Amino acid sequence: MLGAIQTAQNRFPESLRAHRRRCGSTRPGRRRTCGIQDIRLDVSVDLRDIAYCLRQTGRLAEAAANYRKALGISEAVAAADANDVSRRQWVALISLQLGQALVEMDQSRDGSRS
Repeated sequence: MLGAIQTAQNRFPESLRAHRRRCGSTRPGRRRTCGIQDIRLDVSVDLRDIAYCLRQTGRLAEAAANYRKALGISEAVAAADANDVSRRQWVALISLQLGQALVEMDQSRDGSRS
């Protein structure tokens, strides 16, 4: 929650730290009553949020790596329930964000970033 608030305030370095703390420290014992797919989806959301913060601070290669991890997890979750449209939409959103990060990386290498 803190990371999301900081992201909304464009406080990306602080948001990145908050998301990383959440990923690393609370995942194992968290939400024991939910299913494994829900936990995997939560991890995917956190990775996507970390990637967004990295992208906003210009760390594009790290952002792309985190988007790829989030995408892999989201694809597996979506495949587990092909009738859940929201999970497929999540895959599409992360794919779009990964593509945007890769375009920005290419533009920054060419020196034509706009």
